[in-house]
Amino acid sequence: MTTTTSIDITTSTTTSTTVTSTTTAPMKDNFIPAPNRAIDPSKPMIALTFDDGPTGKNTLTILDLLTASGGRATFFNIGNSVEANSAAAKAIVAQGSQIAGHSWTHSDLTGLSSAEILSEMTRTRDVIKKVTGIDITMFRPPYGSSNANLLAVAKQVNEAAINWSIDSNDWNGASVDQIYNNIINNANKNGAIVLCHENQANTPEAMKKVIPELAKTYQLVTVEELLYYSTKTISAGTLYNNK
Repeated sequence: MTTTTSIDITTSTTTSTTVTSTTTAPMKDNFIPAPNRAIDPSKPMIALTFDDGPTGKNTLTILDLLTASGGRATFFNIGNSVEANSAAAKAIVAQGSQIAGHSWTHSDLTGLSSAEILSEMTRTRDVIKKVTGIDITMFRPPYGSSNANLLAVAKQVNEAAINWSIDSNDWNGASVDQIYNNIINNANKNGAIVLCHENQANTPEAMKKVIPELAKTYQLVTVEELLYYSTKTISAGTLYNNK
């Protein structure tokens, strides 16, 4: 039995949740921990992901919507925003969702030296550890840009790189209805990873429609949970965009 800790934030209705693990399975590929809640691997799963946080209010709105539908998601946080929005970062963990890295400055890491990439990644993982106590296992390269040099550094810091298979296009000025349609009309395959951005004005409002609709068909899981049940070998320094 694992009990998540509630965070006293008056702007959020997210509360503590108690989840029961139905598995004592070991880590997958000695990298991804076993889920701490009941997930049926025979049923469809989808992983919503939210970049460019934590933002505070938007983070909490999305977490409340996930809780209401029994879902979780993955939040790829920009390192230099974590301490300023530490309550939101802690709330991600308290809700049961996954926190992960998205570089320190949101630079295109493929244009940096190995030493600069290492700084971007280690500063981010260190501040997330300081604020939440979590050792992250994954990061998303800004703009989805990746190369061999970046993945070599990711392997060095023991993180897998995560991109996506469905783009909500919320970053491109999409309306609430366009975000909804971009996700729902393409969520037709088990194991998709959906790209969203929590710092976009229309994203939280769109999630009020997207999350309940997806929950009718899919288990809303974190990327760690999704890849735990993948047939792929999961390892640091490798790029993944779906189950």
